[in-house]
Amino acid sequence: WAELAAAILARSVENLALVTAPHPARARLRRLELVKAGDVLALLIVVLHEGHLREETLALDRSISQDELSRTAQRLSWLFAGLSAGQMQEQTVELSPFEDEVTQAIIRVLQVEDESSYEPAYLDGLRNVLRQPEFSQPQTMLDFLDVLDERSLPRLIPFHWVVPGHVTVIIGAENPEDAMRQCSLVVGRYGRPGGMTGALGVLGPTRLPYRRATSMVRYMGSLLGELVNLYYS
Repeated sequence: WAELAAAILARSVENLALVTAPHPARARLRRLELVKAGDVLALLIVVLHEGHLREETLALDRSISQDELSRTAQRLSWLFAGLSAGQMQEQTVELSPFEDEVTQAIIRVLQVEDESSYEPAYLDGLRNVLRQPEFSQPQTMLDFLDVLDERSLPRLIPFHWVVPGHVTVIIGAENPEDAMRQCSLVVGRYGRPGGMTGALGVLGPTRLPYRRATSMVRYMGSLLGELVNLYYS
């Protein structure tokens, strides 16, 4: 869906379009495993609710047996299964120092997952943008291309400003990132609040056709939202 939506959006507004695939609104823990990796090292394996695995190595202040690691993993899985990073931080449960250390590591993993949830993204319409007179100078073009990496660009766009179902216009210097201040953005989010959600947007020079871009982002967002509701209901 996302790749096709980006192509349609780029062709409609004759600028660059970006669409991310749907993902959970917040990463949630399904369970965790702790595996002894050395005398004072343990491997933390975090299984996310959607089935993805994330790993982190923990430096221990003492040697801990595999049995104790397994008991700790079992207890924390029971306490925190189904929770997001924010929900885990709100819990008031009594933990041992080691359990607290592992819990903080899990929270870090979930927070990193939340921050990277809008990447990678599908991009389309690069030639549309580079044909614009604003990007005709070689250095301007190179500066613009530097931000058009499919993994870094989503981090530069403030999708978190946007309420699902709404469209936000960000013009030039209003962009929070210096690298984006030569551009304007029309961005939106689609999906189910608290459930699966994604983002989409149009990027171009500050003389972007705002009315057309806004209507197309809103329209494509509504279509993608319907697909999410059908597929993930």
